[in-house]
Amino acid sequence: MKTKKAINQRIPLCFLLIMTLIPGWVHARGDGVRVGQSGSFHPRLYLDTGYDNNVFNRSSQNPATLLPVDTAYLNVRPGLQLEIPSHPIGFELSGYANYSLFFNSTAANLNTITAKADLTVTLFRNSPVSFSLTNNFSRSSGDENTANDVFERVAFYHQLGTTFRQPFISHDNKTAALLTIQPGGREGPFKFDIGYTFRFAINPDPDTDNNRHKLSLGTKWAFFPKTALLFEASGEFVNFNPRFDFSQTSTVTRSSVPVKGTVGIVGNFTENLSLTVRVGGGYNIIDTSVASTLPDDTYGMAIGSAILTYYFSPTIYFRMGLSHDFHPSAFSNFMHQSAGFLEFTAQINRFLIGLRGSAAYIGFGKVNQTVSQPNNGGVTTRFNSNNINADGTINRNDIIVRGNATFDFNITQWFVIGLRAGVDWRNSDLFVITSEGQIGLSYLNFKAALKLEVAY
Repeated sequence: MKTKKAINQRIPLCFLLIMTLIPGWVHARGDGVRVGQSGSFHPRLYLDTGYDNNVFNRSSQNPATLLPVDTAYLNVRPGLQLEIPSHPIGFELSGYANYSLFFNSTAANLNTITAKADLTVTLFRNSPVSFSLTNNFSRSSGDENTANDVFERVAFYHQLGTTFRQPFISHDNKTAALLTIQPGGREGPFKFDIGYTFRFAINPDPDTDNNRHKLSLGTKWAFFPKTALLFEASGEFVNFNPRFDFSQTSTVTRSSVPVKGTVGIVGNFTENLSLTVRVGGGYNIIDTSVASTLPDDTYGMAIGSAILTYYFSPTIYFRMGLSHDFHPSAFSNFMHQSAGFLEFTAQINRFLIGLRGSAAYIGFGKVNQTVSQPNNGGVTTRFNSNNINADGTINRNDIIVRGNATFDFNITQWFVIGLRAGVDWRNSDLFVITSEGQIGLSYLNFKAALKLEVAY
């Protein structure tokens, strides 16, 4: 019989295994089709059908013509996964195409195809010096730069005269190169990472198109077998240039250079308890070299995060976390976010239960009350807010609360069925003034669905 100590020593490894079962990561997976000596190919199919009570994320206080719309929907998502973990070169490819069908005729214009593709090539994995090249592409309904910001859907589609009535499709691509140096090999106490990332996003509104160049450095010193010190630093050049035309600049936000640095500690402090803490600071340097009527509020703040995980068993854990950080924004020069979450995951025989709740406060930088966009057909957007500054600009503050629950059953290793539900509540003090009336950014959204996943 295994002792409790022997079982608990396996918790970190089991945790990595269970992460492949959490919704949002790879779930069902069979043995696949063998490729070469150690590779495998896995065809996949994901289906879900459910109900969405507010598919356009509209405010219930909107004009009568723009009130929330509910609908049943269906997602069909074929995909693939290819892994060739050979040495010295390893290769991983995964991706899918998703077709969304909405059954309410009012929401029919949202029927669209989204997609995602991830490619990673690794040289000399687990060697003292290794190198990886990763590319991630997505065609999705929101640019990460906007923090899933409903503002993008409101302002842009009003300008087109089709407010809330078309899919918001963003094309995002990220290419990252990472050089890892481990002087003592995989088991050595020191690890150094040097990275470069190029990213671009093309959105329906040209003024929110952006491209980024990011340099990053990371150091990890494992001064105890289960505890390590961390140091991370990064500098990023964020450029807002409509359709990659560098002769033009955005008329809604400025380019910037966010610089950040943190120190931290990560470790298993007991057999069941792990903690990761990072503290540091950052400064967002606004580009004022180009004449503009936009605010030039350069911004700096303390940043940090803490994540605590407790393992009840190798397959059942509870996690909680807090974070405070800032990011460039397509709405204003920056946004700062204070967030917290609670999460519980349990794998019990063939059942997987997942519960997660989160809340965040997001504050945005200064914005002019009237924004004219010659890059977007000369349209003008007007805002209304309760927070008006002495210089006539306005501020925006949002509170976001989210909750998600999943219940999955593994019929076989490669065939899974499940239920999932989620609620998303946003409260914002910003309004967009349109020809149809004043449109709010606050909304309440609830979704529930039945899912089926097959991955041979």
